[in-house]
Amino acid sequence: MSKKEIYHTEKVTGNINARPASSEEVSYRDGYVDGQIREKYKQNQLKNRDNNNATGGLLLGIFLTLAIGLVAGISELPL
Repeated sequence: MSKKEIYHTEKVTGNINARPASSEEVSYRDGYVDGQIREKYKQNQLKNRDNNNATGGLLLGIFLTLAIGLVAGISELPL
């Protein structure tokens, strides 16, 4: 064999010849994809819930601080 024959590569075009996937392989693949989609959806729900909880906690803290400040300020006023 010459060097030209050893290092010669052909450009492959067309379909890949492979065996058809079995029903178990298709089920596994479809289940994996479905699980990934569900997990991403669940993670987004948790992220939104956490953001809402943080916002609610911040607002509650601000209102409680204002209420305590008003009560303390009113109690120190001379009558």
